[in-house]
Amino acid sequence: MIQNREYADTLHHFSSKINRDLVTYAEAYYGVPLTNSQKSNLFSMELTDKQWLLDEYKQEITFTPVDFDNIY
Repeated sequence: MIQNREYADTLHHFSSKINRDLVTYAEAYYGVPLTNSQKSNLFSMELTDKQWLLDEYKQEITFTPVDFDNIY
């Protein structure tokens, strides 16, 4: 019984962290704050899908575009 509770607590912790990070990166990616309905749509996704989407946002945000200002 304790193992099940520890599993549920750990799953809840990681789900909460992914939710917070997902909102942060989504807002940074789009440049606008998300509405409550958009947040609830993100939170209702499966955990693996949220993790995939979070990784995609992280990859897009860390991508730095090429600087074409110095081309002659």
